[in-house]
Formats: sequence, structure tokens, C-alpha cells
Amino acid sequence: MNIRHAVALSITALTLSLLTPRAGAQHQSAVSLDFDGDGRSELVTTVANGTGLSWDITQSDFASLSETKLFQLATDVPVPGAWISPNSAQLATVRSDTQTRSILWKIADSDRTVRTYSFGSIGDYVIYGGDFDGNGILDATSISPLKQTLRWIIRKNLAVTSSPKDASFTFGRFGERVFFGHFGTNNDRPALFSQQRRISIRTNTAQQSKILKSLPLPS
Repeated sequence: MNIRHAVALSITALTLSLLTPRAGAQHQSAVSLDFDGDGRSELVTTVANGTGLSWDITQSDFASLSETKLFQLATDVPVPGAWISPNSAQLATVRSDTQTRSILWKIADSDRTVRTYSFGSIGDYVIYGGDFDGNGILDATSISPLKQTLRWIIRKNLAVTSSPKDASFTFGRFGERVFFGHFGTNNDRPALFSQQRRISIRTNTAQQSKILKSLPLPS
């Protein structure tokens, strides 16, 4: 399942935690993505253990385990996806840096060189898996409370340019659930699930854009 389509199954599937580090925290996850660019997905599972974050990549025919590797810390959150090229996925994690109070994004390129990007602050929500400009490459999103509202910053093409562009806007209120999805367009749009059981979709990521729809959900 393509990670950006997971929003159809769960509106919180793509929203990470507050990224406050927990001593001894362990987790595991599984996702299917195309890591070798052959047009077929490989099954990737991650397990946090005492030596780091272990990634098991199964071949696209699911017949055998192609490789197992350690990539980053056991307390990192895995965020694999098409960060560098739309044709293949890369291993990636996010972690909180307590010294700088920032969020670090670690992305491995094709020769296994690890790129590090600082984006977001401890206490923010971060979302991954969204492609807000429709170019097939993932964008990073950081959301922070601002006077009972939600301040969004979308860093487009985080790992493919030395000067990525940020889209910044206020959308939603504190306590609402944030997500995104394709809503009749080729690119993702920010969206909210409110306590009044309504879904709101933003037309685009411009500062002055308006809510496209606010639909009541069945009880």
C-alpha cells in the first residue's frame, strides 16, 4: 500500500507523535514501498532493538529476505518514502534533538550517505508522506499550536534542493486531528477532523486560501 493512500483508512495514520524522546522506547512498523525502482514494492519492517533500528527488506516477490541493515537509533521514528526521487523510496527517520530543541530528519541516499535536515521543534506535530506540489517527491510538514490555532509549515522537496521552499499558514484549532489526502487533485491537501465530527479540506497551501469543504460525518 502506498503510504500516501493510508489516509483513506485512517486519518491519523500519517501523523507522528510529539517526538518527545522516551528512555528505552521500542516500536516496530511495516510498510510496502519500491526501494530499488523496479516498479514493484518491497516489504520493509523495522524493529527497534538494543543496537539500533533494524530494517528488514523483503524482495518484491516476497520469496526471500534481500537484506537486513541497521539504520539510525532505536528511538528514532521510521519515515521511509520517496524523499529524493519519485521513482524509488529511501530509508529515513526523524528524531528529536534535545540540545537544539529541534527535529532532525535523517535520509539515506542511493550510496547510503546519510543526509541530515533540521526542520521543526520539539513539541510540534510532524506529518510525513504528503506530496503537496504533486511532483512525486515527499514534503515534510511541521504543525505547532499558536494561540489555540494550528500553524502549519510545509517544507517542499526537503531532500532535493539546497533551498527548499516553505509554505506557512494557520489552519485549524488546537485539539483537531490533522491529516491530508488527494481530494480531486494530483497533489495532497491539508485537512482536519474536528471534535464536531466534521472534515475540513484546505483548497491549497497559500496563506489566504479558504476551506474547500466542511462535511458532517455519519454518527
